[in-house]
Amino acid sequence: MSAWHYVDTSSLSDPIQIQSIVIAPDPPKPGSDLKATIVARADREIEPGAYLDVTVKFGVVQVLHRTYDLFDPMDWSIDATAPLQKGDHTLGVVVRIPPTVAHTRCVVQIRGYTVNDEEMASLDVRLDFT
Repeated sequence: MSAWHYVDTSSLSDPIQIQSIVIAPDPPKPGSDLKATIVARADREIEPGAYLDVTVKFGVVQVLHRTYDLFDPMDWSIDATAPLQKGDHTLGVVVRIPPTVAHTRCVVQIRGYTVNDEEMASLDVRLDFT
């Protein structure tokens, strides 16, 4: 098994369709900044107020559940500006991996919603720190 992979759990009717994700470093390393480059297509404009619900689990233990404003740089590190126009986009995201991360498998569930609470995109990222 590779050290990570993702599963796009979005519906074909969701306004954001993920085309690819590339990360660095690959494989992810505890104590480092994980930089993800996401290529996606917006089928319509995504307005300010869109948000992500993020859940992190190690095994069956949930260690984080947080909501992030998609466009708020104070919430997290993304290079998207609001509104996100219809069309193709390459987005950069930086996430800090704690140096004390457990030596096990981790699942990050990301569920995106529009300002009107409609499903926007959905994916599961699986990381293996064993």
